[in-house]
Amino acid sequence: MAHVDASPRIERRRNRTRPPLLAATGDLEKVVRIVRVEGNVHCAPGFRAHPKVLDAASDLLVEVFEARGRHTRTALGISDMPLDASVQLSLWAQVRD
Repeated sequence: MAHVDASPRIERRRNRTRPPLLAATGDLEKVVRIVRVEGNVHCAPGFRAHPKVLDAASDLLVEVFEARGRHTRTALGISDMPLDASVQLSLWAQVRD
């Protein structure tokens, strides 16, 4: 199987991670903790490195939120994604008022 450098795509996704959470909370300091991340990776049959693809998202959450960013995670491979997306993330966060 050929090696695909996903770095540029991951970097673009990193730039989109914070705004939706910020928009939902109004202030990232309201985030008590990141509870769970679910990720779907658009991939070919036989690809088994789904967790490695999501490492960048998990690392970013820990970088931004420190200990509050540690979370559980599920990584799945999907053969078809809407809009040809590479990765789809769902995130659960505990937020205070």
